[in-house]
Amino acid sequence: MDHQGARDELTAEEATLTFEVHDTGAGVAPEAIDELFVPFRQADNTMTRRFGGTGLGLSICKHLVGLMGGEIELESELGRGTLVRFTACFGADVQDQADEESRLDSVEGPSPAPTSDPDARGLQVLLVEDNGVNRMLMSTILKREGHIVTEAVDGQEAVDVFSPSSFDVILMDCQTPHMDGYEATRTIRRVESECGAHPTVIVAVTANALHTDRARCREAGMNDFISKPFVKEEVIERLNYWRSRALVS
Repeated sequence: MDHQGARDELTAEEATLTFEVHDTGAGVAPEAIDELFVPFRQADNTMTRRFGGTGLGLSICKHLVGLMGGEIELESELGRGTLVRFTACFGADVQDQADEESRLDSVEGPSPAPTSDPDARGLQVLLVEDNGVNRMLMSTILKREGHIVTEAVDGQEAVDVFSPSSFDVILMDCQTPHMDGYEATRTIRRVESECGAHPTVIVAVTANALHTDRARCREAGMNDFISKPFVKEEVIERLNYWRSRALVS
């Protein structure tokens, strides 16, 4: 697989870069390309059985590229491979820009921004997410809001780092390897019950958005729900809600 990036446009405030990723895999028929950007759709259902996957990959990529102010496109030929091209905007490294507002779109990780309520304390958040890009973006959003983030890559690691009353909120990816978020939540609730600890707020983060999926989250012991691909404003709103509950309790 080949990949490259090039500076496409530079201004005093930001740089727009174009990235290309090319592989020599199975390829995709031209008429199926648009379907690849729709959640849970794949070019060929047999591909799932042969190569795995849920049909979320390019939908999530489109969402992430949008967060970085860019666009994504795909060119492919059956039996020859695929070219994915996308753009992204970054803050330019230019002198005398110390007062420029930091951009969330920068994947370099902007400095934490003040919250809307200066008296509100940051929450201790355990972020459970197996996808590295999603974990980085979610962590960036949380830190900008003044929260303190501990990361775990799956449910088993979340259980290992958890101790009663150590976190205010757990953002739990429901589909993780080794131990999924449902089993991790049940284990955490069992630990809390055995030692009489106050239940930690656990927020499910999952692409499964049906009512039955929400019911499964509640049955496992989760308190709230955020859908994937997640939206920055929803993450902030739900954390602010639980922060306000923590301040008055």
